[in-house]
Amino acid sequence: FEPGGDRLWGTYFGSLWVERGDAIVVDTSNNIYAAGKTTAPTATSTPGAFQLANGGISDAFLLKLTPEGDRLWSTYVGG
Repeated sequence: FEPGGDRLWGTYFGSLWVERGDAIVVDTSNNIYAAGKTTAPTATSTPGAFQLANGGISDAFLLKLTPEGDRLWSTYVGG
């Protein structure tokens, strides 16, 4: 969103499984970080991620987007 509240872009993240966003922050370069929970087995992580696959029934995920909404990386965390 821009400072006046108008939407600049929108995107989707996730799979056919259950994802839930729990937190979102923006850094000083306007990159966007999101954290939440997922039951997806492998669809959430990017190549080279810290954890490529879900380690249990559900795991946490971390996601980083550019200010334009392009995904830089995402990973599972947990087991």
